[in-house]
Amino acid sequence: MEGLLWDRDEVIFQIRRRRENNLDISYTGVWEDFPRLLFAGVHYFKNWGRAVTTAGIDYTKVRRVESWSRERIKKELKVLKKRKESLRYIDCERNHLKILGAASYHFGSWRKALEVIGIDYRSLQRFTNWNRTKVKKEIRRLYRKEVDISYSGLKKERKIALVSAGTHYFGNWGKAIIAAGLPYQEIRKKRVGCFAEKGDSIPLPRIK
Repeated sequence: MEGLLWDRDEVIFQIRRRRENNLDISYTGVWEDFPRLLFAGVHYFKNWGRAVTTAGIDYTKVRRVESWSRERIKKELKVLKKRKESLRYIDCERNHLKILGAASYHFGSWRKALEVIGIDYRSLQRFTNWNRTKVKKEIRRLYRKEVDISYSGLKKERKIALVSAGTHYFGNWGKAIIAAGLPYQEIRKKRVGCFAEKGDSIPLPRIK
């Protein structure tokens, strides 16, 4: 599943496929065996219940009692803070995906969860010198140099600051590319083609 390229359609497709295969699609069940789907669902639909509902499924019939609570999340975050671990969104996506998903679900966003324990989210950002204009300009510059500017491509090139800034200012990386006046779908499809040529996992078909 590592080769999947997540978007709203992919989330819906995966939820429906789990349902068809009689797999658990409750928040807790998905968290336990497919946390990246949970994370993507929370990212694109704000909370897991809304993602399931958008997939045409009555969430009240699949919901289980969740093991996370707002108090537990605050305690866990304080522990990470005390250990001086990075609480930047992108680092927690890599190292603490479960608490990231739970915090986003219970508090509405990662930023709000951190603010509850007294952390200024802006102080964690590494793109304080970025703005919307600079992001678009850099995207266009890389595109002209024929750099792979897909989300996965830039992460591979270690241009994390640009990706983080683009996501911050435009909502997600796809919207940042579109704002720069570039064909996001074409760039995305080209990236899928690259995966196929290298023998990597080919993304599952989208729902029509």
